[in-house]
Amino acid sequence: MPKKIAAGVFSIVVIASAIVVVLRLFSLSPEGATPVNSSTISSSTETTASVPEINTPVQNLNGDWMADDGSGVIIRGVVKDGQITLTLNKENAKMLYWFGTFQPIAGPGNIVKSVGIEIPKAVLSTATSKDFVVGENTISFELSAAGNTTIVELRRA
Repeated sequence: MPKKIAAGVFSIVVIASAIVVVLRLFSLSPEGATPVNSSTISSSTETTASVPEINTPVQNLNGDWMADDGSGVIIRGVVKDGQITLTLNKENAKMLYWFGTFQPIAGPGNIVKSVGIEIPKAVLSTATSKDFVVGENTISFELSAAGNTTIVELRRA
């Protein structure tokens, strides 16, 4: 796929260069066509086009995620059908922390903005949106509770 993109970018550069040459040769002034002589035409066989390397791996973030810091509280995340659900779990208790939209295809370093979805259940987070940072097989977010904020890193369960 990167070779096809590079070939496409090179083709665009060649076409753009040709258009510039044609415009210079047939540039119009208010009096009409500008005369062309050998001094106005410069020939160059050197092309200085750089093709950026495209290396943006993406991952499918659908599935089950989990964070366990050893304190007894396990944070579970489920990404499914364009939504994310986060729950705080301790022993037999389970509390809903976040429920919102979620773009399930993203690459490391991308930020996925989730917008809270109103549901007829108690949700611990009162935020209207939440940012999730995608890493290599991780999803991180800020968890705020009782005036404290910590960064949680979810890993595939």
